[in-house]
Amino acid sequence: MRKGFRFRTSFAEVATKAEQGFSGQVGGVGLVLLVAFVAIVSVFGYKFGKEFIRSSRVSTLQKMIPGTQSAAPLFQGTLTRISEDLGLFTTTDSEGIEGYTPVNVYYQAGIFTKGSYKGYERIIALREPVGPGSPVAFIVATKDRKTYILDDPTGATKRFPETDWQNPFQYIDKTKISKVDELVSEQPETIPLDSSFALYKDSILIQNAPSGTYSPEGYEVYENRIRTDFSSYEKLPLDVSLLTLYGVINPPSEIPEEWEEDARVQAQLREKYVKGTTEVVVLDSTGLPYSYTLTRPREISDYEDKYKKYVDASVKFEKERIRFENKEIKELPDYPMMPSLPNLRFTKKDVKGAGELFTDYDIAVPYICGIDVDTPIIQNIADDELILFGTAFG
Repeated sequence: MRKGFRFRTSFAEVATKAEQGFSGQVGGVGLVLLVAFVAIVSVFGYKFGKEFIRSSRVSTLQKMIPGTQSAAPLFQGTLTRISEDLGLFTTTDSEGIEGYTPVNVYYQAGIFTKGSYKGYERIIALREPVGPGSPVAFIVATKDRKTYILDDPTGATKRFPETDWQNPFQYIDKTKISKVDELVSEQPETIPLDSSFALYKDSILIQNAPSGTYSPEGYEVYENRIRTDFSSYEKLPLDVSLLTLYGVINPPSEIPEEWEEDARVQAQLREKYVKGTTEVVVLDSTGLPYSYTLTRPREISDYEDKYKKYVDASVKFEKERIRFENKEIKELPDYPMMPSLPNLRFTKKDVKGAGELFTDYDIAVPYICGIDVDTPIIQNIADDELILFGTAFG
């Protein structure tokens, strides 16, 4: 129980522990019950990825990853920040208040070298979130920086009404989009590791950093940027054309002094037992980074099925919301729950042995609002505090 990967929602109070190393093929994972501090943690982290990939047949992995075997880059150039505001985004009512200007950031991520958009710039547009939340990233292609091709691989512009927050036209100025299409990418949705495990594409890696400017009130203005410095990360030994993999252990965040006492106590307890969190990042030939989550093919299939149902439910909800606002119905239905991205969660059916304790196993220490987090790495827990009750994943 020393290395982990990505887990999300809280389901059960358990922890996982490796019974053997990963110098060869993937071994079984022992399940243990933690006496003093209960949390579910994957034994697989960036170290697992490094050791597993090193011991695996790289030539086999190259054949399994689409478009990476001796492939020529799809883009020319490197990830570069654009100094000008391209004006791709609309301004919401809440952003239109006097004295507030959202900080939106743009990057060029290479020039397309082939296909329908050969010679077009690939632009990454980061939109500042409205209120608490994460920034939203969009990818577009352009010849003149006046009109753009919007990348919409999931069909969100058609699946969701424009009043839905999941439709890109909630944020993007529709008058500047000449076409919606699915743009090519060097980073596949899934990177298989073997028949049991795979990496699943999450999102562009963004960090919040000082912009170097100050507000009229004297406050330092922060902005969202694509992470480009990986000097503190460890390169993972997967020698596949076009892709570079990195791993890192992120230390816990500092506890703000202004936090209330109960929140500080909880944070200190977490800090005592959680050394940090792991992260795996995949860069394409331009240096554009995406985070990936370690998972299993079955989890990916289940997620895709659940997401289709979620989309249908979201469309239905939006129609009902409009009816509710028009006073055609008296009660607004509950908003559908978005499925969590694939990770290493498992169920009682996956547990081998006589110690079945729970129905579902997932992270028990989610962060604020239950947002997606990298898997915690546990510390200050002795082996004799753990009770083996079964195995999973092999």
